[in-house]
Amino acid sequence: MQRYRKSRKSIFQKVHFYLKFENKQSFPTMAEKPDKLPDDTDWQTYKQFYEKVYEDPEEEKMRQEIFLVKQKNILEHNERYRQHKESYAIGLNYMSDQTREEWAKLRRPLPDCRDSMTPEELLKFTKVLKEDNQ
Repeated sequence: MQRYRKSRKSIFQKVHFYLKFENKQSFPTMAEKPDKLPDDTDWQTYKQFYEKVYEDPEEEKMRQEIFLVKQKNILEHNERYRQHKESYAIGLNYMSDQTREEWAKLRRPLPDCRDSMTPEELLKFTKVLKEDNQ
């Protein structure tokens, strides 16, 4: 009986950890209030949830406008998803206050390091790539 309790406790700990981790992946208000229009309360909750701090009021206002537009677009998209007009649902995340340009910079590939390699290093690098692809 004691053994069962230990394993049961372990399972509960794992589930608790998973739920705690899962909650950090997406912003909670989208699931809790899917039909609610964006408002200032959501902005304050978003800033607190992702620990956002801005340098000045102008930047915060700009970030809030970006956030509200994205939240509105997400609500519209998810409504189409519920009507089976989209194949996936979307939600807010820690990048929901960033512009497309800022997001694109993060998605760019790293510079090609092969330009700075010696011929020997380049040959070794190429062999490793070929081995990985086989």
